[in-house]
Amino acid sequence: MSPLIIKSLEVFACKTDAPKITWAKDMTPMYEANIIVRIITKEGYEGVGGVLVPTEHSYDHSLPEAMKNLFPEVLFKSVNDREKLTRHMLTRCVGLNPNAVSPIDIAMWDCYAKSKELPLYKILGAKRDNIKSYASTPLFENVSEYINFVSNLSDQGFKTVKFHTW
Repeated sequence: MSPLIIKSLEVFACKTDAPKITWAKDMTPMYEANIIVRIITKEGYEGVGGVLVPTEHSYDHSLPEAMKNLFPEVLFKSVNDREKLTRHMLTRCVGLNPNAVSPIDIAMWDCYAKSKELPLYKILGAKRDNIKSYASTPLFENVSEYINFVSNLSDQGFKTVKFHTW
């Protein structure tokens, strides 16, 4: 078994161009950022993990900063020990824990799956090769906006829609 020693970690905070949506009547439109972690091992394997961070008023930079405080806990350690490393990170005094741990954990699992040349879903024990997808609506002001939106989703092939309503 390859040691899969983590030689580098990077975190990226990426703003989205998605339209800002309102989740509830008393909330302002949400700013959404994708927080992405990339792990590279000494053997050259790369693992990527990420989370979506929605916040009101502006983009929040606190999660990537919190994650950087966890990097020393896994740097130069083995991806083969990912479950132990994740448990350890969850005990650290880091803001936004366990949210800060999640993308690092995902990246370690992704890296491990790639080292085994298997898709991650099989490493995690999947019992099937596909699942039906569904679409979700944003919050709209009136019924006609929902009808138009769902009609467009139907044209794209979606058979199931999750409605978000006021």
